[in-house]
Formats: sequence, structure tokens, C-alpha cells
Amino acid sequence: MGGNSYQINKRLKKSFKQLLPHAEHRFSTRHVWANWVGKSPNGFRGKGLQKAFWACVKAANVPCFEQMCVTLEKEKEMAIAALLDANETRFCKAYFNYDAKCDSTDNNLAKAFNASITQARSKPIISMLNDIRLAFMERIVSKRKAILGWKGLCGPLIRAKLDKSIKESTKWNVHFNGNYGYEIMCGRITYIVNLEMVTCSCRL
Repeated sequence: MGGNSYQINKRLKKSFKQLLPHAEHRFSTRHVWANWVGKSPNGFRGKGLQKAFWACVKAANVPCFEQMCVTLEKEKEMAIAALLDANETRFCKAYFNYDAKCDSTDNNLAKAFNASITQARSKPIISMLNDIRLAFMERIVSKRKAILGWKGLCGPLIRAKLDKSIKESTKWNVHFNGNYGYEIMCGRITYIVNLEMVTCSCRL
């Protein structure tokens, strides 16, 4: 079964590349970790290794990713080879492009959608589609009501992240380049902010 599953996955990746060459293809990090634990003969287990693995995955940029890889290697020497063999560009945040605004590494809309229709999927097609229609109709109404309670242009979770970033920004020195960008520094760490492109090399 494992061999067949691998061959199917290999064919799917090839098909995606042919049919959607410009789309960014990501792997579920949870599935990558599960494969490590379930199939690896090298014993990729333990809280320390798991924590180091997720630190690599969540690292916002390549320098941070490489720094976290050092910690991962200390936990398990063979872990780095396994991480790179799994193609880190597909499931590590540091390698995601700027086009997709969702930086989640362990979930996606398809998984959330499937979870919401678990009961409906067991019904005949007409009943299933009707249940999905009603569920989404109710969800749209509830989300609209929730938005009315927002203070500002974004939700409370995003606001909390912004407030945290604003608080931490007081530690940084800012240098204007005279045009449309800034160089921000904190100790030995330096990032470039481009206002015209709306980007920052920190990738947070």
C-alpha cells in the first residue's frame, strides 16, 4: 500500500506541474511529520525533535530557517537530510511566495471545508448538496455579524498580531533610503522594507 501511495503521489505532482505550472504547490506539514514518525527507520520521534522540526517549518525567512536547522541537527543528525529530502520549499514558510496571502503550513481551505461537511458526505447527493448550501448560508450570515463587532479594519486575531509587532518595533532602528524603502536594524539583524512593493525581507 505504501508503495502504491508513493507512486500515486508522484503522478499527482507531475500532473499538477503540467496542468498548473504557475501555481504554488504546498505539502501539509502535518503529513510530512506523520510520514517521519510512521515510516522512518531512523526513529524521528520525541518532543525535542518535534519542536525543532516545527521551528524550522514556521521560520519566516531563509536565514531564520537555516538557524533553526542547526537546532534540528543537534536533536537528530539525520533529520536535516530527511527534511531536505522531503523538499522543504513545499512546506516551510520561509520558501512560500508572496502571491498567496495564507502562510499556514499545516492546514488549508480544503481541509477546513472537508471537516465542515463530514456529516453531509454520508448522505445521497441531493441531500448532501442541500446540507452544504444551508451550512454555508448560515456561516456567511454569522461571519457578517461577527465583522460588525470588529474595531477597525481587521479581526481580533490579526489585531493581536499587529499590536505585538508594533510593541516589538520600538526596539528597531529605521533608516530611510530617500525613495520608497527603509532599512530596519536590531543588533545584527537587518531587514529591507519596500513600500512600493509592499514587502519586507523579514517575510512576517
